[in-house]
Amino acid sequence: MSTPSFDFLIAGGGTVGCVLASRLSDAGHTVALFESGPEDYSEKVMSPLAAPTLHGSSLEYNFTTTKQPHLANREIPNYGGRLLGGSSAVNYANWTRCHAVDYDAWADLVKDTRWSYRNLLKYFKKIEHHHNPNANPEVYGFDGPIYTTAGTRNYPLREPLRAALSEAGLQFNAESNGGCPLGYASLTENWRDGKRQPASKAYGLSKAAVFTETTVKRITISEDTKTATGLELLDGRVFTGTKEVLVCCGSLKTPQLLMLSGIGPSGHLFSHGIPTIVDLPVGQNLHDHMSATLYWKLRNPERGLAIGRPDFMKPEFKEGNPIDWIVTSSISDTLKASESDNISPEDPLISQVRGHVDLAGTHISTPILGLLPTSRGTVSLASADPAVDPVISPTYMDTEIDREAMRTGVRLVVRTMLDTAKGQAIIEEETPPPGLSPLSSSSSDMDIDRRLAAIGRSFFQSAGTAAMGTVVDTNLRVKGIGSLRVVDASILPLPLAGHYQCPIVRITPREVHVNDLDFLLTIYPLSPLEKRDKDPVQLRGLDVGLSTASTVCHNLHHRRREAIAPFFAEKNVLGLESMIRQKVEQGREVLDRTARDGREVEDQERPKGRTGGGVIDLYDLYYAYARDIVFQYSFGKDSNVLGDMDEAATLRRNITDLLLGVKFTKHFHSVVWAINQLPGWIRKYIAPPGAKNMRDIATSVREEIDRILAAPSNSQETQHRSIFSALRDNPDLPLSEKDPHRLQQEGIMLIMSDAPFPRPLSPLFPGTESAAKLLATASFHLVSQPALLARLRAELAPLMPQPPLAALLKLPLLSAIVAEAARLSFGLTGRNARIAPDQTLRYKGYILPPGTVVSMSTLCAGADEGVFPEPSRFEVGRWMLRDGAGEAEKEALRKRMRCNLGFGLGGRRCLGVSLARAEVAMLLAGIFAGGGREMELFETDVADVEFKHDYQVAHARLDSRGVRVRVKMGME
Repeated sequence: MSTPSFDFLIAGGGTVGCVLASRLSDAGHTVALFESGPEDYSEKVMSPLAAPTLHGSSLEYNFTTTKQPHLANREIPNYGGRLLGGSSAVNYANWTRCHAVDYDAWADLVKDTRWSYRNLLKYFKKIEHHHNPNANPEVYGFDGPIYTTAGTRNYPLREPLRAALSEAGLQFNAESNGGCPLGYASLTENWRDGKRQPASKAYGLSKAAVFTETTVKRITISEDTKTATGLELLDGRVFTGTKEVLVCCGSLKTPQLLMLSGIGPSGHLFSHGIPTIVDLPVGQNLHDHMSATLYWKLRNPERGLAIGRPDFMKPEFKEGNPIDWIVTSSISDTLKASESDNISPEDPLISQVRGHVDLAGTHISTPILGLLPTSRGTVSLASADPAVDPVISPTYMDTEIDREAMRTGVRLVVRTMLDTAKGQAIIEEETPPPGLSPLSSSSSDMDIDRRLAAIGRSFFQSAGTAAMGTVVDTNLRVKGIGSLRVVDASILPLPLAGHYQCPIVRITPREVHVNDLDFLLTIYPLSPLEKRDKDPVQLRGLDVGLSTASTVCHNLHHRRREAIAPFFAEKNVLGLESMIRQKVEQGREVLDRTARDGREVEDQERPKGRTGGGVIDLYDLYYAYARDIVFQYSFGKDSNVLGDMDEAATLRRNITDLLLGVKFTKHFHSVVWAINQLPGWIRKYIAPPGAKNMRDIATSVREEIDRILAAPSNSQETQHRSIFSALRDNPDLPLSEKDPHRLQQEGIMLIMSDAPFPRPLSPLFPGTESAAKLLATASFHLVSQPALLARLRAELAPLMPQPPLAALLKLPLLSAIVAEAARLSFGLTGRNARIAPDQTLRYKGYILPPGTVVSMSTLCAGADEGVFPEPSRFEVGRWMLRDGAGEAEKEALRKRMRCNLGFGLGGRRCLGVSLARAEVAMLLAGIFAGGGREMELFETDVADVEFKHDYQVAHARLDSRGVRVRVKMGME
């Protein structure tokens, strides 16, 4: 009998298991999903009011912890969903993202920024269909499968409780799901039309093979290769996974399955007669959100203020949890408690208070949750029998800081209910459990601890038992075992300050980054017939969305590109030779003037130990040169930045400031969005220098566009016809493409293509910063390598004094210098994402369906040691073929050229590459051919051109002062 085989086997049909099965099967993979419980969408599951009635039923795992010393030695019930959809089918549908600092702490702990809040935000947005269509699109999503709701049920005590919370000193937080939940807010839930949204229905499993009421016994693992091969079921059947096995059984059952399979602490496994395959701390690091509920007797229950009264019967009250407000508060004083536990007081510790309308018509209740416990427990095996529940020991409130967190929550609730006028108007007293005294603001720590010991319980949000960093790596792969991942709350190395449903749903990939150069031409095909859209998420927040470079759709991009492409064809670029040469001469004059100024200083007072000559930052010179050329070609007007090097330095440093802020603006679009909502007179005072410069450029570009559009059609221009006058006169372009606002954005991208605010894109045009960096990189290596400079001068000598552009572009050494400088300046260093809208891509057996975001970075390509040995070394020989080179050497050179992504690749490669090469070649020839001018490096070394920081373009060390040289004139 053959063993059933699937690409992916998923153990556990809970929240994450259903999401993974849906996504993978939709992508064309064969997937088998195994769930111990049934499939049930009856009213007892789908009703918002059903969750409390499911505790103890066959649709939940009914676990019990060991006796807990700090909870009066009680055994605490703990529940988890035991049906298709898991806990998403039985929970209270709370949908909170938790606090941003908790994700950042997670990312810092595992040293992987992918798990930081800023990097996870795009997944949160992709998941949700936000209830407020007018909410900030930089923070919330509107097209996801999970529908949310908040504050739609107007309970009788909603406004009185709001007033009491405000009187207690709490602030209303309208954006509690936006990264900082502190304060009080309406609870966000995920009901849709008054019904539950189990993951199995929200994501759909029609393409996966789903096996319900089927228990997995163990993971089958090849002892020779230590690779997961499949799953063995309790009934003896064995399934094979040809690609991977994914464990999604939840934080209490996942460690049990791993240990039953030989993955866990070797001593513990040995005690149960289980051979150890890999020794890992499985089952350790258990953390859980503890809850304690206080009950408050109402002064006027006859008014129908709570559940249990016949007049508490509005229809909308049945469409969600009977909750008015959720309150998130920090601990008032952590120092003493943290010192007692040897825990840093800087840990983000937050206690949460929720105002519930609960199960009695005369009372309301306030559950208090400790969201960031520092206590750690364990999950271990009770038996080698998979049908026996594991041993669960959370050790609740084992640390003083956890006890202080819960005390803080209790005191906050007591103050709100009993010490405010608004609270006193609705609350008569606190109702304690039998045998205990009511709490008040004068209750001691001991009084509160006694109460917590009597009422504390689990809120059923345990995690951490297969923690990232110790059991799994940051890609969720089990350490030491191939083809096996854990994908559920077990991997959380630290607790998160919120409810876990939302965070665990988002543990699925959105973008595929492929670091394989053989896949390069699939991501960036050379043929324009193969459609590749840009990723709209990468473009979101950019203020130049109407430009060609920011166009998402392949077809529209192609039309816009065709209108501009003739200007950058090699034939037309050769026609710009005289204009470029004028700028080269102006650049030479700047260098000569620098040398003369330095000599005057030297004649007056020669610095000891130094030869003559003035100092200049070549970066400023090259920025001005590139900007003047692009501006003149675009608008038919010389901006003459080369004529004022102080202005050039200011403009370039503003661009540097802008790029240094890219990481912030890229991930915190809400800040940019908020700034953009302010009046212009305020924005100009609070925006950074780069942003101010960007607005100045936008204004000047608009002035030029308006001037050109106002001029008569086909009007004659001096020197060269500008790009925008030609676009104005193009009869084939629709009027919408000639709209002044669209042309303004096109103009901004023409002169700022690799440094727009707030986020750079892959360059469509040669731009300014990229050309300046390429020239600075080439110049540094020429000045620092006299032998290479001598070779270049020898190659240039026959063409001097005015080398023709066409001839320069054919010089092998000059071309090699330009190519190597382009490689080491890297162009755009972020991921250049592409989407095949109607094509299925395949990579080594993996199927990437239409619409998948796929990317590769220039760093991965340009620094690949297999293609570029010693990739950090400036080696022009990489780009030159020896005489008699064979086909293998020629193919190797062609591959190096494909991998040099400084100007992009494929149908969306840099449109202005010919212009960029022309302006770079002519300037390098003009200033390095000799003629009595010499340069030496001044307080500059290789760290001033090396790639040290990724700010969407390669950035040198942060304290770099540029590529500075001392310019000297030789014998005259």
